[in-house]
Amino acid sequence: MKGRFDNAACMTDCIRMSESGTTEIWQARVPADLARLLLDDARILGLKGRSEVVRAALQLLHQEAREERMAQEIDAFYGAEAAPLPTGVVADDGTDE
Repeated sequence: MKGRFDNAACMTDCIRMSESGTTEIWQARVPADLARLLLDDARILGLKGRSEVVRAALQLLHQEAREERMAQEIDAFYGAEAAPLPTGVVADDGTDE
């Protein structure tokens, strides 16, 4: 996961942020071919306009970061020991049925 968003293929080449009351404006340069794909994706998902696309993408980024943070905290808590399975979950025995 590390480094996934910091390479040349990343959709945000340049970000500028300005505050306006309770919201902030974030801008990103997006290559034209990716922009066309994103607008097609937005239509499929029912998103209306670039702002909704950017908000949805940032929410997914935040959710992924939260999940990664939780996984790291679990790893730190259990160390080299395997974390227990949740109640009611049976370990896979490795055989295909």
